[in-house]
Amino acid sequence: MNHFRVGMILVCVLALFAQAGVMAATPAGTQIQANSTAQYYSQSGTLMPTATSNTVTITVGQALGVTISPTSSTKESYAGAPVDFGVTITNTGNNSDTFSLAASSQNGSLVTIYNDANGDGIHQSTEPAVSSTGALSAGSSFKCVVQVSLSGNAGSDTVTFTAKSQSDSTKSAAAIFTVTKQAERAEIRTWLLNGYHPNTDVATRMTRDYLGGE
Repeated sequence: MNHFRVGMILVCVLALFAQAGVMAATPAGTQIQANSTAQYYSQSGTLMPTATSNTVTITVGQALGVTISPTSSTKESYAGAPVDFGVTITNTGNNSDTFSLAASSQNGSLVTIYNDANGDGIHQSTEPAVSSTGALSAGSSFKCVVQVSLSGNAGSDTVTFTAKSQSDSTKSAAAIFTVTKQAERAEIRTWLLNGYHPNTDVATRMTRDYLGGE
């Protein structure tokens, strides 16, 4: 029986692609080919013929995911006065996906989700209400505004906002938005104006009763 010193060199392309996929998701459906080679040396040091394995083809499967930013925020508002929360939904999967949007109030406040077309985090009259992001390619984002009008009976309210994959309902993300009631301030909200009353007497300009006892 002949004895050999064996030196093995393995080249595994598949492993390299797998590591790259952690940093930047490889698109679903991508085909990855891999093979390995081995070199043998005889006991005398002679290089033997290189052995090459069959090529193995792997197809990358679909991996879905979504994130919401920010995941929480708190603002103050008067009862009934709308307050806006700017939100960004990002498709973190490796395939195109559509995400359903929903929001629920803990204390009965009015909550509406609007498309944030200009990305300023403030609802404009030209920006419509939405219930989904529409199709988002892998890595792309959708901006919207969650508008909350605090219920008159509530001192504060908590709104839960969710984005859920329409391809896989188990893939979802959530954010919590809190609205607290701003302290009421004493303000004069109605004014009564009574004409122009000239007075040439400098001494009585600030003391004369121009309204005749009103």
